[in-house]
Amino acid sequence: MRDSDWISVHAFYHGDLDELLVRAVAPMVEEFDDRDLASDWFFLRYWDGGPHVRLRVLPSRGIERAEVENTIRDRLDHYFRLHPSASRMRQDDYALTARALAQWEEVDAYFTQLQSNNSLSFIPYQREHARYGTGASIEAVERHFVESSRIALRLLAHGLTYDRRGTAALALILLTWLIGGDDVALVANWSVRRRRHSGGPLSPTGEGLDVHTDAQREHAVRIARQMHALAAQAPETTGTGTLIDWARSLRALRESLAAGVETGAFHPPTRGWEGSGDIFVSEPRAKVFTVLDICAHLICNRLGLSLTAEGVVRSLAAHGVTALAGERSQVSGVA
Repeated sequence: MRDSDWISVHAFYHGDLDELLVRAVAPMVEEFDDRDLASDWFFLRYWDGGPHVRLRVLPSRGIERAEVENTIRDRLDHYFRLHPSASRMRQDDYALTARALAQWEEVDAYFTQLQSNNSLSFIPYQREHARYGTGASIEAVERHFVESSRIALRLLAHGLTYDRRGTAALALILLTWLIGGDDVALVANWSVRRRRHSGGPLSPTGEGLDVHTDAQREHAVRIARQMHALAAQAPETTGTGTLIDWARSLRALRESLAAGVETGAFHPPTRGWEGSGDIFVSEPRAKVFTVLDICAHLICNRLGLSLTAEGVVRSLAAHGVTALAGERSQVSGVA
């Protein structure tokens, strides 16, 4: 599969991106399924050029690309006409924000000018080969992106409140870490080291992210125990639901990428979403941890968490997994 096989559209909108996703993107991708127009799709939120949703769509075999593009243009332009967003960002504000975000993400090329609000741009999709490899590796990552997007859009459509998104993100991050790393102590040590990088450009040192109440810390420990139990279940776990679907998708991705590591076809990045520094260096399934953690960041993005909010959640997750490692160490000592 080539990069150009995917249709890529950026929907620039200064209004509520949740509403754009739930009221425009969700019915549109349902239409794709009903009419068999597209076999896969995924999305993320991004800042480059102004707040927008990036949608990637893979037309079904035998479907003309133009038909899918015209459907996208018609449905999203219709939403913009019915629900136009006021321009909430000025060029000078955008320039400052974009510069800080680009520096933090180590991005060299980005829009220096704010793009038109309530507008669409069909911009070619460029795969991140440095992160996700080529061939079977990046196709496995894209399959996960599709599954992640379906999970996120389903939660948004069900009216997930912002507070509950924090809880969902905590569970998803912990489950990712515990699936990605079999050694809880190593995961705990890594999470503490990385915590100072998790605040994004507004809090690059992580200062203030770990100010939590006792109740929040206890909640994080309970969630960590539950996610550890779920991560330990067999890959062929039956049933459906947000966490089960996420665990199944992450396990499949881990195994696909690990196979690439074993054959030398895939070389995992050492830079995660929030800076350099991987976690493991030997066992193939563990070496792909950095990619899995990027996927945890992207589900937070799809759910609409800000970088600072995600940093707070990651600080709680670090506390939860550290406490879990301590509990397991005590049990091992008694045994």
